[in-house]
Amino acid sequence: MTLLSEVFTIKDMSFKAGMEMKITGKTKPGCEAFSINIGHDADTVALHFNPRFNSNVVVCNSNQGGSYKFIVNSEGINFEINCFYNESFTVLKQQIQ
Repeated sequence: MTLLSEVFTIKDMSFKAGMEMKITGKTKPGCEAFSINIGHDADTVALHFNPRFNSNVVVCNSNQGGSYKFIVNSEGINFEINCFYNESFTVLKQQIQ
């Protein structure tokens, strides 16, 4: 898997139930995957959203205490390499939609 050459990080942002986060980006040529992590830190991630171009799936899961939990693999992704994308995440009381 190609490593990301750029990392964009937002820290200390208050994100409460009912709030929505919208992300717009563009994948780079040759990109095999990218990820969006929403959580407190690297060991406490409420949502790990990871489209993987090389295997045509989107992996969604969470990480608590350094251990990945619930995993969902969706086949047939709607992302293309070197194209713009828009993602929207809404925090609910018990989940992120």
